[in-house]
Amino acid sequence: MDTPLQRLEEFFGEDRALIDATLSGLARVVERDDLPTVDEIIRLHLDKKFHFIREAALVGMDLRYESDKEAAFTLPDSKLEKLCAFWLTNGRGEEPDWYEVLAQARPEVVAKVVIQYTERAIKAKLEYVTGIWQLGRSAELAAVANIAIPPLLASFPARASQATPWVAGSASQGRPVEHGEGGTHRPGGA
Repeated sequence: MDTPLQRLEEFFGEDRALIDATLSGLARVVERDDLPTVDEIIRLHLDKKFHFIREAALVGMDLRYESDKEAAFTLPDSKLEKLCAFWLTNGRGEEPDWYEVLAQARPEVVAKVVIQYTERAIKAKLEYVTGIWQLGRSAELAAVANIAIPPLLASFPARASQATPWVAGSASQGRPVEHGEGGTHRPGGA
C-alpha cells in the first residue's frame, strides 16, 4: 500500500515545498472545528454517502500518529470520536494502527462510537458492519468489547431478519469472547 507521502510524490513530482505543505495541512484537518458530528457521519453512511472531509481526516490522523504517537491522542474526545466514526463508516482497508492503540488507551471513547454505529447499522439492516468482527477476536479491542457488547446484545432485535443473524454471531457466537491474555467476556454478563 502506498503511503500518503508516496502518493503525493507521484502526484506533485519533485515539488518538495508543495508536498510538505500538503502533508502539514492534512495532519491539521483533524483539528478543524467544522468536522461533522458522529451522528452526521453515521447518517451519511446509512444514506450511502460520505462527508467530503472523511478521507483527508483519516489520512491526517494517520500522519499525526506516525509523527507523534502520544500527541495524536491529545485531541478532545469529541474529535477522537469523529475519527472513529470516519474509520468505521469508511469500511475498507486495514484497521489503522491509531485505532487499535486508541481502543487500548481510551476504550470508552471507541466503544461509544462502536455502539452508536453498530446499533444504527443493524437497525438499517446493513449487510456489513465494520468493526463487529474485531470485537470478538481482537485482543487490542478487548476493553472496547467489554464495554460495547452488553448494550449491543441488549439492543439487538428480538426478531432479526435473515440478513442480521451473523452480526450477533460475529460478536458473541454464544460463547465467551476470547481476547488472548486479556481475559474473556461472557455476553449478557454471565
